[in-house]
Amino acid sequence: MADDHASGSAAGPQAGSRSADGTIYIPPDGVEVIVRGLTATRMPFLEKELLIPLDAQMATVLVRPLLDPGTVLKVIFSEEVLEEAKIWSISQARQASKWRIWLRFNCKLTTTPGKP
Repeated sequence: MADDHASGSAAGPQAGSRSADGTIYIPPDGVEVIVRGLTATRMPFLEKELLIPLDAQMATVLVRPLLDPGTVLKVIFSEEVLEEAKIWSISQARQASKWRIWLRFNCKLTTTPGKP
């Protein structure tokens, strides 16, 4: 009757976890994060969205509000892992009523579990 199968993670690092050298692990198919910052009209926003890694410092995410290129956003992976990212580019057309933005992180991102 013990329900400890939900607490164990024998499969490796948790999505959005940070390694000892500061690298953040993101599975190739993405991880849900909370994105917060200021819109183009300087109103605060907060959304939970799927972040998809592109390379060692770039990732993409869909957001509802219109944002300005160059704006720095906070990306919350978990209670312990929060990272800033700069909006590198914004799509010219909406997808599913959202804007695709490309984010550039100062930290390294990896899609390989256990390897930075």
